[in-house]
Amino acid sequence: MQISLFLQIISSSLVAAQFGSTLNDGMPITCGTGYVPSLTCDTPNGMCSCTCGSGAVYQKPESSLNTGSDPLDFSSPQRLATKPCTGEVLMPWQRINVRRTAGTVQDSAIGSIPIDNPEDSVLLVADGSNRCERFEVYIDGVLVGETSGEGPRDNYKCDAVEKCMKEGADFAYFTLPRGKHTIGTKWVKATDACKAWPNGIANIQTYKPCE
Repeated sequence: MQISLFLQIISSSLVAAQFGSTLNDGMPITCGTGYVPSLTCDTPNGMCSCTCGSGAVYQKPESSLNTGSDPLDFSSPQRLATKPCTGEVLMPWQRINVRRTAGTVQDSAIGSIPIDNPEDSVLLVADGSNRCERFEVYIDGVLVGETSGEGPRDNYKCDAVEKCMKEGADFAYFTLPRGKHTIGTKWVKATDACKAWPNGIANIQTYKPCE
């Protein structure tokens, strides 16, 4: 029991600078040198799962992450638990098509596009058209998080991306360091209401972060 507690303390202390978030008691969440955390927030229960490249998993309330007082960390891509302050649009909407087996709830293949990011920016990945898709998001082949939304994935036709976001469709924000990147998405956790679709579309846009 004492050994187990010791290992938990050691592994918690390895998980901070890369993630930039803290536990309720002030201990940083980080994955240690060389590991990039993947953050998944499951609404409506408000819990986030932080998975390290080493396989370690940490569960934290979404409200305890990214309080907004600290500047964004662009040292490596990471999912943000809350909407950051953003300025002008740097890259207008682009689409990533993903193919899947219609009539099943199997995950899609990963679809990807290259982008040239001239400066540190905030990446938005969002569902659109119909309220259906939840996406795993990959940056340069590394899983960095998953989109989430407050509404059901029920095939409701919400049309434009911004309208879909307001009406509960899945989306997520990520930090994106300057440079050339490959943005990949995979449609996961398909629902019975949406399983007839043979493909999905992830909408991506980048923004200048607030000063």
